[in-house]
Amino acid sequence: MARFRLDEVVRVLRAPNGQNRWVLTGAECGAPRAGDLGTVIEVYSEPREAYCIKAVAPNGQTDWLLDFLPDEIESV
Repeated sequence: MARFRLDEVVRVLRAPNGQNRWVLTGAECGAPRAGDLGTVIEVYSEPREAYCIKAVAPNGQTDWLLDFLPDEIESV
């Protein structure tokens, strides 16, 4: 059973360590950092539990989009 739900707000516990898993969009993009907040937009169960998290910049544009393992995020 999934630990997090679609549309749930989560906090990044630790940023991925150079695995090139994120997709940056727009001209002023960031990379995920510990403490960032994002929203669960997809829940994966195969081949293992994972969650696609989207962070939005103050201007409303997507800041980053990244798949996280359950131990890399927490509920807010």
